[in-house]
Amino acid sequence: MRCSRCLSNGHRRDWAFSLIEVLAALVILGSLLSAVVVARGRFIHQSALARQRLEAVTLTDQLLEGWWQDLDTLPRDGSGVIGDYRWQTQTEQRDDLDKLNVNLLTLTLWRTPTSTVESTTTSDGEGKQQVLVIRLLVPEPEESGETGSQPMETRARQKAAST
Repeated sequence: MRCSRCLSNGHRRDWAFSLIEVLAALVILGSLLSAVVVARGRFIHQSALARQRLEAVTLTDQLLEGWWQDLDTLPRDGSGVIGDYRWQTQTEQRDDLDKLNVNLLTLTLWRTPTSTVESTTTSDGEGKQQVLVIRLLVPEPEESGETGSQPMETRARQKAAST
């Protein structure tokens, strides 16, 4: 009777892994595990950034809602704090927008880092992390002689006539 593990010359061969095969398997397994760890770290980081941006958008929506209800309260060039975020507005007057009687308003939100990990990703060198930038077209502030009930077209015509 012949052994099923016997070679043709009658010697028996054990079906075990050689040292090289084991090392190759360990290298492949190690590469896969390190790729999974790196991917998980990136996922956690991206998830935290997404949560942070979502919070910033929600707070910005609250700011804009209050400002749009009364445009006189809109800070043209101002700053403040809401939640864990600092905001700043800057108005830019552009020639191409003068005919429309509007200005370009840039609203920027920063988050002050709470850990050393966050402070390594700052963009302005002052320990703040820029989270959100929104550019809005806003009507020019009303002059003292104008009434707020006038349509924007009427105010634009009055402005054009005065120049």
